[in-house]
Amino acid sequence: LRILSENLKNIWSENTDEPVLFLWYTSLGAQALEWLNITATLDLTISFPSVITKSLKHQLTSAQVATTIYNYEQEKKLILLSHSIITCPVCLNNVYGKDCFSCYSCPGIACKPCIKLYLEVLINDGQVKSITCPTNPTCNIELTPAQIAAVVDEQMFHRYDRLLFQLSIDSMDDIIYCPRCQNPVIIIGRNKNDLNNTLGECATCSFAFCTLCRKAYHGVNPCHCPKSKLQDIYKEYQNATPVERVVLERKYGKIFKLMDDMASMEIIQSTARKCPTCSIYVDVCVILKV
Repeated sequence: LRILSENLKNIWSENTDEPVLFLWYTSLGAQALEWLNITATLDLTISFPSVITKSLKHQLTSAQVATTIYNYEQEKKLILLSHSIITCPVCLNNVYGKDCFSCYSCPGIACKPCIKLYLEVLINDGQVKSITCPTNPTCNIELTPAQIAAVVDEQMFHRYDRLLFQLSIDSMDDIIYCPRCQNPVIIIGRNKNDLNNTLGECATCSFAFCTLCRKAYHGVNPCHCPKSKLQDIYKEYQNATPVERVVLERKYGKIFKLMDDMASMEIIQSTARKCPTCSIYVDVCVILKV
């Protein structure tokens, strides 16, 4: 025991201010016999086969040992922190450690009221994706929902959870929202940008709609385009990439007809004038008697 103790102390002195429990564990398993100058081995399975076999089943792996040591260390840190007085780097107030927020990855610590205000600003602005450690600018560890729930109130956490769920739904290619009841609709066998099949059927309100224009399903007919939007669509088509033009053509039918309508409207606007009574473009209005 004295030899083992001396070697463990040497390891500790060589790794000052570093965690040594796992290093001790691995060193004892790999070098204990060497430290004790033991070269012969004793096979206990010959005399106690059932006992040895049974005990081997309960041995922990290196990963399990490392996890156990890490969890124990975190628990002890929280106990020590709860009995300490910390100066918050944000508000500069002295608070008890039990009223502080600490990141599990970095040594950054701040009081919970400051962290709560920080999280509430992000959640109210809808920035709920990838909220990183607020106590250390260099720490890129994302906060877990459990950490956020421990700081903000229940109503704010419900908003965070709802917005995060909505972002997750929006990022899925096979999910689209029903234009009538706003519930998510699963598009089976295709994604929401599929140009060959545009039928969406809501399981909640049974509304069948077009996944392109979000209006009632119209079969193979092109999506209806209001005249007020013709000019915007025409400009969008002119500035679109070849792939985007295919999408527009699939959505609004033959784009050349749309372009003809635009050209006709431009000619009418340049060569005719509106009737002050009926607001229709005419060459000669019977009301004006021109």
